[in-house]
Amino acid sequence: MKLNPDENRGFDEDGIHKETGTAFDKNDFDNNGYDKDGYDTDGYDKGGYDKNGFDEEGYDREGYHQDGYDVYGWNRDGIHKKTGTKFDKQGYDVYGWNRDGIHKKTGTKFDEQGYDKNGYNERGYDVDRYDRNGFSYAGWNRDGIHKKTGTKFDKQGYDVQGCDVGGWKSYGVHKFTGTRFDEQGYDRYGYDKQGYDVQGYDVDGYDAEKYDLAGWNRHSWNRNNIHKKTGTLFDELGYDRYGYDKNGYDKNGYDINRFDEDGYNVFGYDVYGFDYDGYDAEKYDRYGWNRHSWNRNNIHKKTGTLFNELGYDRKGFDKNEIRKITGTKFDERGYDKDGYDKDGYDKDGYDKDGYDKDGYDKDGYDKDGYDKDGYDLDKLDRNGNDKDTADETLGDFRGSHGDTFPI
Repeated sequence: MKLNPDENRGFDEDGIHKETGTAFDKNDFDNNGYDKDGYDTDGYDKGGYDKNGFDEEGYDREGYHQDGYDVYGWNRDGIHKKTGTKFDKQGYDVYGWNRDGIHKKTGTKFDEQGYDKNGYNERGYDVDRYDRNGFSYAGWNRDGIHKKTGTKFDKQGYDVQGCDVGGWKSYGVHKFTGTRFDEQGYDRYGYDKQGYDVQGYDVDGYDAEKYDLAGWNRHSWNRNNIHKKTGTLFDELGYDRYGYDKNGYDKNGYDINRFDEDGYNVFGYDVYGFDYDGYDAEKYDRYGWNRHSWNRNNIHKKTGTLFNELGYDRKGFDKNEIRKITGTKFDERGYDKDGYDKDGYDKDGYDKDGYDKDGYDKDGYDKDGYDKDGYDLDKLDRNGNDKDTADETLGDFRGSHGDTFPI
């Protein structure tokens, strides 16, 4: 007889027995009536099965009786109890198929889910969407081998996940990072965000100083100011890299070292680079101050801080970023201290991340790398189709689209 957990058998609200001080009474049953092995007084666990795995009617957890047959008369090998064969008296097997491949419930060659005796639907695909030869509609088998190439890559060089040998999707996103750059920070063509490859050269073959691998710039000068074609400090026309001949004259006949009687050259600067008023080309005097008493670091001459005597910085904003003239955080043109308007866009119409109000950068691409027509730098859309093949049939889809054919 099963114990009633609602009866007061000496257990407190925490399930501890008052006499034993444990979760079990003197007979080794807990508050719910189960012993330490999980069986009640009748020998059944919480699921209703005895120690041999059978319920009160003699069936195990898989639905088979102690004699090895289920309630419909089938054993685990698909043999029927009454016929001793794989077919019952009506001629149907354990799955409901007769010898002619007709299903018992539908009366057709397809079951209620639309699959035949061998597990294929009318289009010839199984429940996992593989055909009778083991290939998906896109041409891949379960091992990731493509039907036409016999390798892990299709004719376009992409695997079943739509990635090439380097892990790149057809539209330029890397499978491990989900961005246009791999784990080392390089795009599919081998260039970083600054446009340089692992050796430090851009797509045209020049480094950050604009010299190629051999050490020449676009104008045929090297770092030692030697010209590539002449092997000297002068080009074929007789001018050095700065445009002066051997006598110091440029193409217009001006002497780089020629100064007037007051000591100023043709550009209005003295030998130290200062003009008639004592300011250099950037409008700073020889001590580093401009006409308004600011230096290059935006420090004011009189206060020694980023603010002048009136409490305004070089751009006219106070410590609270209020503009002196307008009395707001925005200047007369409507821009704040950092050059952005109230909507967060600069004078060119771009936000702090470099995107306009429509979400496109200065090159016309959105954050995912697609232009307004939906194509990336390689002229591929988000599904990997280029402009010339966008209207091709589904049968031409590559593995990058996955096995999405509706079967």
